[in-house]
Amino acid sequence: MLANFLKKALFSRMFVAEKGKIELLRSDYMLIHVPAMAEICHEFSKIKGGKKKLYDVGFESGGEVMKDFKKVLPASRMVVSTMMELQEMMGWGKVSIKEFDMKKKHFEMQWESTIAQAMLDKFGKQKEVTCSWSMGVMTGALSELTDTKLHAEEKKCIAKGDDYCEFILRGS
Repeated sequence: MLANFLKKALFSRMFVAEKGKIELLRSDYMLIHVPAMAEICHEFSKIKGGKKKLYDVGFESGGEVMKDFKKVLPASRMVVSTMMELQEMMGWGKVSIKEFDMKKKHFEMQWESTIAQAMLDKFGKQKEVTCSWSMGVMTGALSELTDTKLHAEEKKCIAKGDDYCEFILRGS
């Protein structure tokens, strides 16, 4: 599905990588070295309010990305799957949907996060969950998709030694 999406985006000039700029659906993107993002998340987690700030920035970003995706894809599980496949292609790790209930506004995801793995590798086993930014991105995207401000909780985290990161997102 992603290959077809990217083919269509390339054909319609909605994906452009030139002049030092990556643009998808008329929004700018950049690639970042995974260990650098892990360090950013690790350092922010030490600052009072830092995890919330990372979550909030991720939430806003995820919502904006979903707005772009909703312009070209129907608001459904397919748009979420396409977004997650794009994230996987960009090196964020593999995301699996465990529960997806648009009516109840309840979502559960398992994420093999490259950022959390890099944090574990670089800083050792963490005492708390660390995926504030990534969780914010997914929560913002699904909040935009459902027109409901969702709340999220990270139940498991690779950086704590779990096999994967697990997010539960719910409506108010």
